[in-house]
Amino acid sequence: IVVGFGIKTPADAKAMAAVADGVVVGSALVQTVADNVKDPKLAAKLGEQAGALAVALGPRNNAA
Repeated sequence: IVVGFGIKTPADAKAMAAVADGVVVGSALVQTVADNVKDPKLAAKLGEQAGALAVALGPRNNAA
């Protein structure tokens, strides 16, 4: 089961990962694009945001 509603911050992702099999982040990334659409550093900002979310989740065992 994955959770994808209301996940906006690394803390949100970490909290939901503790009780779900996965988390989905969409709106927070779309909002970053909307807020920075003309910024030449947009890709870097998205990378930093995604990286912070990944770090918050920590290592995961994906073995099936």
